[in-house]
Amino acid sequence: MTNIDTDVLIIGAGPVGLALAIELGLRGVRVMLAERNLRGGLAPRAKTTNIRTRSHLRRWGIADKLAAASPLGIDYPNDVRFLTSLAGYELAHIRNAFSALPERSPDYPEHAQWIPQYTLEKILLERARTLAGVDVRFDVTFVTATQTDTQVQAQLQDGTGGAITVHARMYYQPVP
Repeated sequence: MTNIDTDVLIIGAGPVGLALAIELGLRGVRVMLAERNLRGGLAPRAKTTNIRTRSHLRRWGIADKLAAASPLGIDYPNDVRFLTSLAGYELAHIRNAFSALPERSPDYPEHAQWIPQYTLEKILLERARTLAGVDVRFDVTFVTATQTDTQVQAQLQDGTGGAITVHARMYYQPVP
């Protein structure tokens, strides 16, 4: 059995889990990030990073890297049209959907960008792994957790069936 002491345990290495690990890691918080799959996502799910997300990416030092990794390029068209069928009647036309114009609006520090979620996850994972206090583990499944006044003790299992016990400290006191 493996025992791990950490400040925070994050379950799931999708965009939210990776973003949380980066944010906490940059603040000096020790993090263990556990993902049940062998690697990050490969199927395209989300397709746009919005203005606020891109602002965080800039603060974390990876906005330019993500822009360069986009398979569609910064000038990919971003108008959205809703039709009754492929060649049917137009119901709506949204110009500059999600504020993803190639030129950044002066209203925002970044612009949105069309990019597959699996590419975003790859860039986030690379950044998380550069942080000394962030431990990312794939092929690790959450089993159960118990809580005391001072910590959470989680039971995880790795892909070989090995048991992992994680002790994460409590950051707040639950309301009785």
